[in-house]
Amino acid sequence: MQASKRPVDSLTNRDGERLHETLLAPHQEEDFKAARLAFVGVMLRELRELSIGVREPMLVYLIEMAALEADEAIRIHKNQSELA
Repeated sequence: MQASKRPVDSLTNRDGERLHETLLAPHQEEDFKAARLAFVGVMLRELRELSIGVREPMLVYLIEMAALEADEAIRIHKNQSELA
């Protein structure tokens, strides 16, 4: 499987938000943290695809776990923001 060759400005998070706009636009610090975590998740998923292509199952597994941790960090961050 080949890695996608999407330009950075076409990257979107799971909600379809364009990440480069979110990362570069001035936001409150909380929004910026969530955007950065979402970007990390997208990049990890790209790395996962590369790892699948070179048939490294342990690396795929570890990257999947890191992507899940990024998703969990976003969920926790959003819940804390809602409670504040």
